Amino acid sequence: MNQIIDSIAWYAELDRPVLPIRVRSVADVQNLESLRTQLPEKVQLLSVALRGRAFEKGVSPYQDFDLLLAIRHRIVHPRPSRVDVSLGLTAIDEPRKIRQGLVDRGLLHREDDARLPWTVALSNPDSAVWAFNTAYHMGRAIADCFPRGKWRNWAHRLNPLTPESVRAARRSRPVPDAVA
Repeated sequence: MNQIIDSIAWYAELDRPVLPIRVRSVADVQNLESLRTQLPEKVQLLSVALRGRAFEKGVSPYQDFDLLLAIRHRIVHPRPSRVDVSLGLTAIDEPRKIRQGLVDRGLLHREDDARLPWTVALSNPDSAVWAFNTAYHMGRAIADCFPRGKWRNWAHRLNPLTPESVRAARRSRPVPDAVA
């Protein structure tokens, strides 16, 4: 997301007339970086600028993206938790949204994992697959906001998870050594 915004801002600074108006408007989003705008807001602003509407929050891929960011936030910025030993080491202040999201995706099981903290699901290989797929599909959805043609292809190539990016990397030539 940040690479897309920075690259478009760079193109806009060159003042190239080939930059479509919708794409040029994304350059203004770059100013939000200095305000420390959060990733979800950047994604929604890019979507509004390019498609005229935001991603629907309760629909995939945005719904999974939102859950993935909530998980990331709780891991990176942990809160102290209280544990009730009488309930089998169950965390009392556990985030319900995350637990329910993991249950809804089959990564935690309501009965079997009821007494385990939600972080147990993160050690499951299925969680890694879900997280990768979420990042992949959200990256594609962001790139699909761009107008069809070279700009959409360009955005897909910026996402290192996409087949377009892999093909572009294979076709690229190494930078030649400086001539002495």
